[in-house]
Amino acid sequence: VVTTQKVDPRNCSLDNCSESALAQGLKVHRRVEMTLVTKDYEGKPMTHGGILVGGDLRYRDEENRPVTVAVTDSRDGTYQLSFMPERAGVMALMISVDGKLIEDCPYVLRIHNLRPHRGVYHCCSFCSSNGSKYATCACGSVMPGGYRGCGHGHEGHPGQRHWSCCGSVQEHSDCAGAWKKAGKGGGV
Repeated sequence: VVTTQKVDPRNCSLDNCSESALAQGLKVHRRVEMTLVTKDYEGKPMTHGGILVGGDLRYRDEENRPVTVAVTDSRDGTYQLSFMPERAGVMALMISVDGKLIEDCPYVLRIHNLRPHRGVYHCCSFCSSNGSKYATCACGSVMPGGYRGCGHGHEGHPGQRHWSCCGSVQEHSDCAGAWKKAGKGGGV
């Protein structure tokens, strides 16, 4: 393919990466993926790959130790940048295209710890508590007979394994119920 397009680092940007999105939702030990869109001097998206793209990522309190950023050329003018933060903190991401920084650098990233679950990841509170009537679950299921927790096939049961503390069906997730006071919101 022969092209006359020449990349302009000043017109390149991260796709769907507003400052508020970068400041929230990034978690320790969770892969972060971003898409760099390259553009030419007229602001038109590049239609080919092969451009030299680099990423320099460091914690603000540990600037002498870079974090590895993998760059994958999609061969269509976009590049996937990915990394996995090892700990919570504030990071600075510098992205270069053909050796020059793109606009808006550095990107400030805030990495947060996962909110731990305080319950049990179970199929239902009846099974996980050996049939206790007093075991509770935050999934919202209602069982007859004075049971406080959930059971298979009963109204409100999510139909799969879930956390008793918040009802989330994602095993490796933030606890959505961590803000609730102790004794409320479930737990076996």
